Amino acid sequence: MDKDAEALKAARAELCEARRQWHHMQIEIESLHAVEKGLERSLRATEQQYHMQLQNLEGEIECLEKELLEVRRGIEKQLREHEILLNTRMKLEEEIATYRSLLEQEESRYSLLREKDLK
Repeated sequence: MDKDAEALKAARAELCEARRQWHHMQIEIESLHAVEKGLERSLRATEQQYHMQLQNLEGEIECLEKELLEVRRGIEKQLREHEILLNTRMKLEEEIATYRSLLEQEESRYSLLREKDLK
């Protein structure tokens, strides 16, 4: 009976150790579940934060694209106006050259007439 008592005692000790380990693992599992829930909350918060940042950045991009379009349209308008002004300037310069030529011809004619009259 001594062997049976020792076997029983050993079995009880082994059972006690198994229960202790099981209890320790249960505590560890609960702790890991708490960590998991915390990480999931943190992940959701981070996703929300980045989603909001992304929306803000998309809004800024949209505003900048509209501004860029307006600037391009303004540049195109200024280029058209500049071209019109250059064409007008060229026509005016041609007209001035024509009048200058006419004046010079008239001066020459007038000078010749005066010379004839003076003789």
